[in-house]
Amino acid sequence: MNMIGERTMDIYLVHGETRVPARLYVRFRPDGVGVYLGLHSDVVEAEAGELVDGAGGCAARQVTLGHFLDALAEGIFPGLPEGTAIELDHVVELFSGSSRKGTVPLRETITGARIGEEPVVVFTLRFELDGHPIEVTEAEDIYYAFRRVAEQIQGGCRICGFCAFAKIKNYGGDDWRHGLYCFRDDPEAHEKLKHRNDARLWASQSWSNVDAFHSCPSFKPADWCRQILEAQGEGKPDADADGKDSWDS
Repeated sequence: MNMIGERTMDIYLVHGETRVPARLYVRFRPDGVGVYLGLHSDVVEAEAGELVDGAGGCAARQVTLGHFLDALAEGIFPGLPEGTAIELDHVVELFSGSSRKGTVPLRETITGARIGEEPVVVFTLRFELDGHPIEVTEAEDIYYAFRRVAEQIQGGCRICGFCAFAKIKNYGGDDWRHGLYCFRDDPEAHEKLKHRNDARLWASQSWSNVDAFHSCPSFKPADWCRQILEAQGEGKPDADADGKDSWDS
């Protein structure tokens, strides 16, 4: 099992004109069906989870919420002052069609909201391409914001959220922001698992709980990103002398 069990995310809490640094501790349950979040800053703290006894008498944090986005929407944002946003600053490499378009800072803003009675999170992504500001906003999962980025710049970002090796299960209960399964080490394994809904089985054949903004040299644009570009007239790039098209470089 290649499960990414825990990490700490450096974030900012934004309320009105105030922007303060904070840290968000993320711990995933070994069975792949829960996550604990602990947010700490000088001005506010919030938690989505519970303390239980772990191995050897050590305290282990876990929660029965389904995934990272559930924990944010149902556990963290209700504990923050109304109107507070979470911001993360990233550096990403952009591509447009088959061309690299440079490395740029990208700001991710997450806010809490409701669709009917359902608590959700809303993602806003901001960056510049060739001096022009790009901003997209979508609710529920960052996947929809990534699609908007692909449509606007006729390309995408060389990160896991745009990668062909990154997958989620077809039956719900996963999130694109912090719940991707990476099949880079065995791409054929996904074909065998795509009709199975067993989180432990998926985790045993992949890297699980992958952050959408992670990146590695194995990047390959996802089919959904290719389809958007081809629908907009970019088409499939020509193969090079080695028979490998520039999508895969």
